[in-house]
Amino acid sequence: MARIEAGLKTLDASYAPYVFGHVADGNLHISINADGPLPADRHKAVEDVLYKGLAAAGGSFSTEHGVGLEKRAAYERHADPVKRDLARMIKEMIDPGNVMNPGEVVAR
Repeated sequence: MARIEAGLKTLDASYAPYVFGHVADGNLHISINADGPLPADRHKAVEDVLYKGLAAAGGSFSTEHGVGLEKRAAYERHADPVKRDLARMIKEMIDPGNVMNPGEVVAR
């Protein structure tokens, strides 16, 4: 959390993370105090602060469920490539026509 707070402050001194989630298993959800949606470049910069170093700290990007459209680009940048490939393979096996939540886990 200290790394995230410091990283967010480098983007905007007013940013303060609000952290909630499943602390017992380390599954955290983080929101920041920003008015309305962030511009695309700032949104990407915030995601990079949140997810950089996640694997090195023993964490992972979305462990128990799929990834929606909003987090798809960050998932592609930061999630373990082996896990991404496995998720795609599972998705293709159970949904070969890509009719269930199309686009939420990128199929090849």
